[in-house]
Amino acid sequence: MIHLHNIILSFGEQVIFDNISWHIKRQERIGLVGANGAGKTTLLKLLINLHQPDQGKITIAKNVTLGYLPQDPIEARGKGLLDEVLSSVSAIKTIEHEIHELQHSLAEGNAETKDYQQRMNRLGVLQHQFEALGGFQLENEGKKIIAGMGFEEGDWEKPVETFSGGWQMRIALAKLLLQKPTLLLLDEPTNHLDIQTMEWLESYLQNYDGTIIIVSHDRFFLERIVKKIVLLDRGQLREYSGSFSNYEKQRKVEEEQLWQQYERQKEEITRVERFVERFRYKASKASQVQSRVKQLEKMQKVIPPSAQKRIHFYFPTATSSGRIVFEARDISKSYNGKVVFRDVNLRIERGEKVALVGVNGAGKSTLCRIIADLETQTEGEVERGLKVKVAFYNQSAADALTSDNSVLDEVMSIAPYLEMSRLRTLLGCFLFTGDSVYKPVSVLSGGEKSRLALAKILLQETNFLVLDEPTNHLDATSKEVLQDALKSYQGTLVLVSHDRYFLDQVVAKVIEINQGHVREFLGNYSYYLDKREEFTIYDEPAASTGEFEAKADSPNIKKSREQKRLEAEERQKQYEIKKQHQKKLKPLESRIEQLEARKIELEQEMTRPDFYSDPEKTKAIMLEHKQITAELPQLYAEWEKLVEEQT
Repeated sequence: MIHLHNIILSFGEQVIFDNISWHIKRQERIGLVGANGAGKTTLLKLLINLHQPDQGKITIAKNVTLGYLPQDPIEARGKGLLDEVLSSVSAIKTIEHEIHELQHSLAEGNAETKDYQQRMNRLGVLQHQFEALGGFQLENEGKKIIAGMGFEEGDWEKPVETFSGGWQMRIALAKLLLQKPTLLLLDEPTNHLDIQTMEWLESYLQNYDGTIIIVSHDRFFLERIVKKIVLLDRGQLREYSGSFSNYEKQRKVEEEQLWQQYERQKEEITRVERFVERFRYKASKASQVQSRVKQLEKMQKVIPPSAQKRIHFYFPTATSSGRIVFEARDISKSYNGKVVFRDVNLRIERGEKVALVGVNGAGKSTLCRIIADLETQTEGEVERGLKVKVAFYNQSAADALTSDNSVLDEVMSIAPYLEMSRLRTLLGCFLFTGDSVYKPVSVLSGGEKSRLALAKILLQETNFLVLDEPTNHLDATSKEVLQDALKSYQGTLVLVSHDRYFLDQVVAKVIEINQGHVREFLGNYSYYLDKREEFTIYDEPAASTGEFEAKADSPNIKKSREQKRLEAEERQKQYEIKKQHQKKLKPLESRIEQLEARKIELEQEMTRPDFYSDPEKTKAIMLEHKQITAELPQLYAEWEKLVEEQT
């Protein structure tokens, strides 16, 4: 579909693409990954002709259309929401406009004239084109996508300029999905999306009839969508078949092998250099010295993988709390008569790490504030445990910073006992490096203030953390530092986050707020996803009253339970089928990993200068390489078939 041929691109002295070639095929689901600054966004812009390569060319097949979602979409203005989204399909809208004009002119025209008949014929052609392009389904499809993006029906007529930046991104994405380009290029599409919208988008993309290339830091999102990973690293592209987790396994094996090769070569270089230095001035060794000098010159240097030093941070040790940290009995919360949640019973015990999940507006943040003793319930009772020292974080935590303090002063005010190097390391984790630690709080952006407030939380001696969206302004490295710190945290944790991978790694219990009630799932976020549908027993709430209570004797409830039981049985059946596929997949994936690792080893051997010095060994290596090269495509095909059957 698209070929990149020997692409070279540099910005100043920095080489972005070093003679790369890439074939993008139809129906592929590709995750484009690489370190920050590697050139992922630049590569997407090359594909849509926003950048030009210094050398090489890009060939695009006929009838291929491209759609691109940038990280920072241009703000839409001048139309209502629905009209703005529908107008993105310009070909259909142009035909529709001409149809309306013809219909108007025909209504007032003379049916006996030749011109009238010509316009009638033209109208027939246009209506046929309109139908073939899906014009009659356009509005319904647009409404479906808008709803999937989290907009309500009451938003359809609102001027698009009244929506904030995060919603503007959703508008841009809705327009792109409605256009249905042959190649969909998405640069961080999940930024600003809540979990429910992300799940809808995942479902939509899984059934998308076209090729998709995604750049995303959301590992959970990539895992559920892509079937191939393309790594951009130091100007080169490398492809990995399979899911993101499969890529991580392969990459880990490669990096370990590459480090071993690098260390072996370094030892070899040191040994040869010592020989040269020792016998440089001995006439009897001149030819041997010269031979080794040439050997060093011809040696193809092994470049070790990019490695960033892993930074670890640990919370200060605090006094242990009582066994029950927080307990709620039949609590309800209302604002101006509107029920947020009702009759909630909840117990959090010492050492538990709990995620609160639910749709936007379900009451997660309200419940967090009640748990942290910053807000009072409308009804019911709460009890807090002995010796509980709670620390609460949300976006408004930045308001408690002292404007006249520097960044460094703020963290020193919390932990004056810590050495400066450790404080600077922590601030570096949260993107305050160099002289930026001396910036006054008053000049920091909203995101910088949020990161600083979070850093201060990590320095407090607490045994109970309540964190509401702590990852919003963090990069991948900062998330990793926080994630590791929370995993090793000895206290109790309540966490709200849209980052599902982050939740998966940290929590062991999920509490869902659904239609004003709570349900507990004893497992991580993946377990919650598997199990949540099996326990839905509540009717939809009455929109006019905001009431959430379900009646035990309601026939609708009984019918719903029976229906849910049948659905659960069907899911169990599908689960068993999936489990059988997994049994077949694991040994197959293991075999693929072994062969890929062995292939890399053989190829490294084949690049050695002395490879052909032993004919028997050379023959054996080349034969084994040929056998592996022949077997791998068969295994890939078998793997893809199993994955497709499973999905």
